[in-house]
Amino acid sequence: MSAKTTPDRSNREDSQPQLPTNWTVKVLILSILSILSMVVLVGCAKPSTVGLDSPVPSARIKATAVAAEEGDETAIPDLIRMLDSDDPLVRMMSQHALDRLTGETFGYSYADPESKRNEAIQRWASWYEAPDAISP
Repeated sequence: MSAKTTPDRSNREDSQPQLPTNWTVKVLILSILSILSMVVLVGCAKPSTVGLDSPVPSARIKATAVAAEEGDETAIPDLIRMLDSDDPLVRMMSQHALDRLTGETFGYSYADPESKRNEAIQRWASWYEAPDAISP
């Protein structure tokens, strides 16, 4: 009778999955941490342009609040320009800042129809261009 032979599995590498080495685990952890760090840093980054000229409405809104709090009269021309913004919140904050800086409204209300706002903006511009207006 012939004897059955069983295959020798002790030398086969594919018989059991290999566990990663410590070095592999460390590299994997460092890679994940690096990616997470980049995501956090990008998410926390400030807009590239901040201030009254920013294309980002939230940056303009913040800048109007800072101008009003600091009494920055040099911001008045930009604030007058921003009364014509498409963003109602930018218009409201600009109106508030101008009121705090000058004590004037010239009949402007951020919620008025565009034609009425434009008339008030013209009054603001005329006032600012007058010789006795606040000059930056």
